[in-house]
Amino acid sequence: MKKLLICLFLLIGYGLSAQQYPETQLYAINPYMINPGFNGYYSDLSAYASVMSPITMEDGAIRNYQVGVNKSLEKEYVGIGGRLRYDQRDFFESIYVDASFAYRLVTDNKHVLSVGSDIGLVNRTYNIGELSPYVDLRDPTLYSDYYYQTNFNLGFGLAYYSSEIEAGIALPHLVEGSEPFNGYFNAYFAYKVYFYHDEWQLKPNVFFVNYPDGTTQLEGNVMITRKGMFWGQLGATSNRAVTIATGWKFDSYELVYSHRQELNSQLPYLSRGEIMLRVHMGRSGYVLSNVRTKRNRK
Repeated sequence: MKKLLICLFLLIGYGLSAQQYPETQLYAINPYMINPGFNGYYSDLSAYASVMSPITMEDGAIRNYQVGVNKSLEKEYVGIGGRLRYDQRDFFESIYVDASFAYRLVTDNKHVLSVGSDIGLVNRTYNIGELSPYVDLRDPTLYSDYYYQTNFNLGFGLAYYSSEIEAGIALPHLVEGSEPFNGYFNAYFAYKVYFYHDEWQLKPNVFFVNYPDGTTQLEGNVMITRKGMFWGQLGATSNRAVTIATGWKFDSYELVYSHRQELNSQLPYLSRGEIMLRVHMGRSGYVLSNVRTKRNRK
């Protein structure tokens, strides 16, 4: 029985590590978090700090912490930035540190095509203190070369945006150390509908993720925004979860909260929350960089 428990525990660990990548539920308001092609997407300087966690007090729960900053250099058609991300899943831990760069091609100050890249380091490890007492600490799996070392990480992203459309595809973990090319990729698309003198905006959006182990996830959301004041969003995922999110804007600051409720009773945590603080600083009168349209004014 003891050997069976050890095997089951390690198998669960393999499943968690196969999908141990930084996650967010708030990509629709900050696509830079999922795709380096959106680096410098907003005019001037944009910074954020976010925390995602299940609604539980258990120490071993899945938690994700992120901070990032990116800036648009509009005259040079460039976006520059960097991020620090920490991910904890039971006894697995990952730390990502990366710098990113994006170059934009602009047509008629209305359409922007951007190519971006993340370059950085990732460290993956086990937190031995969180291991079950049934795990054999002499098991070589716990000391493989994949863990307890720092690897080079390279990501790539392609993005397009205008006053009406946001779209992108990214391979944010394309190369990691000596591992072969990573099969993780995501795709995002959103369409904006304006009404009431462009003061209100309706934005349906979809987000698809393919994990290296072959599993996939599709999310669909509908967001409604009151310009310069607040927004709300409702959505659902292909793996039976529903989401609700809202954000409130205060001058150059924005406070955001998202809640995901799992409908699959087999999962260990049925509720997950994410909170984010965003800051936008600068003198530009436009929301999106390099887009000069009436609808894009702040």
